[in-house]
Amino acid sequence: MGSMEYEPGRVVRDGDEDVAGRGRTGAASGRRGPGLALIAFLLVAAYAVAFFFRNSREVEVDYVFGSTDTTLRWALLMAVVLGIVLHRLVSMAWRSIRNRR
Repeated sequence: MGSMEYEPGRVVRDGDEDVAGRGRTGAASGRRGPGLALIAFLLVAAYAVAFFFRNSREVEVDYVFGSTDTTLRWALLMAVVLGIVLHRLVSMAWRSIRNRR
């Protein structure tokens, strides 16, 4: 057995611990490739893009102060954005009420 010189980025294992002694066992975990969360995110993102482009039918959107003709995709997108804004406002108000106690 000869001595090995240090190379940046190279991990030399001594048993199950790396040379730095941090106890990482990356090879023993058996994980390779993208994680489950990344795969799920990509599937949901692909579905969202397909959903957006498939809903191209013209609809009339009636606002409180007027109405307009647009495609269903933009009406749905606007509903999602308004839902997010409403959620943020309600959560800020709820947090403010809880902090007063």
